[in-house]
Amino acid sequence: MISVADLFTNDRIPSSYFAPDAYLRGDLEMGLLENRQGDRLIALPTPLLQAIYSGLDKETGQASRLVLMNCGRWVGQKFLPSLLRRTD
Repeated sequence: MISVADLFTNDRIPSSYFAPDAYLRGDLEMGLLENRQGDRLIALPTPLLQAIYSGLDKETGQASRLVLMNCGRWVGQKFLPSLLRRTD
């Protein structure tokens, strides 16, 4: 259980990172989407993601899974340090 005293001494914001109302902030005038720490996020529409997968599959064939795995690994290695900073 969270102590009220911890809320004042701990700079960590207790909440679910996966709850959009708690994690995301948007500014329609500026066209920005940010998380609670002010880091900018990007929203990609589903048709764009489908086109990327389709194009990758046509260009690389069976190697597309390997390409996606390596891209996912690279993104994860870049994202993990920032996630650890936020949760510490």
